[in-house]
Amino acid sequence: MMLNPFKLLGRRAGRQQNAAVAQGSLRDPDYGFTDTTNASVTTGSARTIEIVYSAINLLGGTLATLPMSLMDLRDGQSVPAQSRLQHYAVHHEPQVGWTPARFFDAFYLNALLFGNAAAWVKPGKGFKLLPWHRISYECLSDAEWYTLPGGVRVPSDEVVHLRAPSACGNAGDSPIAMCAKALGVSLSAEAFAESFYRRAVGMSGHVETDKEIEWEAEDRKKFIKSFRGQFSGPQNAGKTGILPPGSKYIQPTAVMRDAQHVEQQLHQTRVVARIFNLPPHLLGDNAKTSYSSIEQEQIRFVVGSLRPWIVRAEQEFGMKTLSRPDRRRGMRYMVNVDALLRGDATTRVDVLTKEIAGGLRTINEGRAKIDLPPVEGGDRILVPANNLAPLESVAAAEPEVVEPPRSADNYAPLFVDACERMLKIETREIDRRGDSISVEWAEVFYDRHVDRVRDAHRYICGWIAKQLNLSVDDVLDAASSVTSRGATLAAIRENEVPGLLNSWTNRAEGDADRIVQAINRLIGASNDE
Repeated sequence: MMLNPFKLLGRRAGRQQNAAVAQGSLRDPDYGFTDTTNASVTTGSARTIEIVYSAINLLGGTLATLPMSLMDLRDGQSVPAQSRLQHYAVHHEPQVGWTPARFFDAFYLNALLFGNAAAWVKPGKGFKLLPWHRISYECLSDAEWYTLPGGVRVPSDEVVHLRAPSACGNAGDSPIAMCAKALGVSLSAEAFAESFYRRAVGMSGHVETDKEIEWEAEDRKKFIKSFRGQFSGPQNAGKTGILPPGSKYIQPTAVMRDAQHVEQQLHQTRVVARIFNLPPHLLGDNAKTSYSSIEQEQIRFVVGSLRPWIVRAEQEFGMKTLSRPDRRRGMRYMVNVDALLRGDATTRVDVLTKEIAGGLRTINEGRAKIDLPPVEGGDRILVPANNLAPLESVAAAEPEVVEPPRSADNYAPLFVDACERMLKIETREIDRRGDSISVEWAEVFYDRHVDRVRDAHRYICGWIAKQLNLSVDDVLDAASSVTSRGATLAAIRENEVPGLLNSWTNRAEGDADRIVQAINRLIGASNDE
């Protein structure tokens, strides 16, 4: 029997309670405070700052689009563990109906805003994203718990928790909250600019008189209203004001220049770049970047900006979804960053040519790196003439790999959880009917119940169909065909419903085995074709 790949090892960490988290401050979606500029800095208001929004989108979006795979160590080489459900989850469908990009976009956005991101490990269903501001996190002396909306408590062993750096190590520190004062300056600067362009007088000059003019209160109001109507706002910028005769032209003071608005914007770009550890040129500040240094800046982005988050994610997913024996034998998660480290076309071809000529890659492996189809005879290792042992002799000595026959026998444990849930629904509904149960009611119930069964098995069946090269609908039909419809109808007719319910105590494992047998019949039918 195959071990359920999402069967997690029990772990309890003796840690001190994090007071700030226990009080719930980090769970507030607008967590922050009012800084010395009187700007209320929260995770919500910070995202309205253009440069912060760009930084989060850049960093989170790049991380979300990097493919994650579960790698297994075989014959000294790391290869994708495509036969494992965890690989299917992170590489194809992390959450039911969600693409990896959609799931990891939200996952990393939580981490960048709140300093924490959480996903519930759902046996047989991949993961369920837990928005950090909607859950409660408790770090007690003997355990860590996550309380979901509705009061459901989940132990830390079942939650993938990605943390930003923090002194306590229990919950990550929010970059927004830790740097609220610096971001408050940006909010104040944007508020000033918005107010200036909306209200300020933008004339190229005006005329004033050195003679005293007697104003009535009503005349003064009319003049101010007329003056503002003609010269305030961006649509009136550049106009010249005309006042009574005997006046002189005065050039207005450049308020925005005196406030160094442009310089302030550049400064805030560099501040945000430092907060999120990004090269400034990626946020539009190219003052100190040249064409010759772009490649080095890209490497800096991968190594300094992305790699810390990637390593944290790889290790956390491995700790929470892999058993200790799997980790000991070299199984691990890996995020592929090769695409980000590619140089220009000339450099890439030159490197691949040297690797092929030196026997490090085959021709087809090199072609695959630049998205070209394989060629006949391209799977042989080319050996330099001065090498003593030709690699063909080594390859010839390798035994032929025989593919094992297709079978669903090892997948029975994956169906047990869903079978148990469906069994509980059947038992509850039948027991609720009591003596009023009838064949007609059972017919209607099982007509509807088959849709529940399909939904319960959909995720597992999609993955198994991919592994066994079968149709997803055919595998779903096979799985949903295993119900107690016939037995229930017979028990109702013979008035033996209580005895039927008592016999269902350990039925889930038997249902899982029957599903596997039905899938094996599908495999046999496809082989005959």
